[in-house]
Amino acid sequence: MLDDSSIYRIVKPILHRALPAVETMTVESVVDHMDEPAIRVTVKHKEGAPPFIARTFLDAVNEAMDALRHKGETRYLYVRNLYSDGEPALDDMPKTPRRKKRA
Repeated sequence: MLDDSSIYRIVKPILHRALPAVETMTVESVVDHMDEPAIRVTVKHKEGAPPFIARTFLDAVNEAMDALRHKGETRYLYVRNLYSDGEPALDDMPKTPRRKKRA
């Protein structure tokens, strides 16, 4: 497995091409919802960032995963996008279940 700084050096230029309004990008080794080792990249976008071009974004994530695989990294890559105010840029956050009101 690659360390977080090595992963950052690989994915940063790929994601920056697809997401030109990146303010910050962080990489973390995490455990996913299936208790498997994974990589989470959190991208915070500059204020006034243009809307996402979904195809470009997905192609960049696939390219980043291929580049990591080429270096021997087998963990899945999750990319989380946030606007400058911290709100999700894509509806990629798990929904919070609503509680039923007691009668």
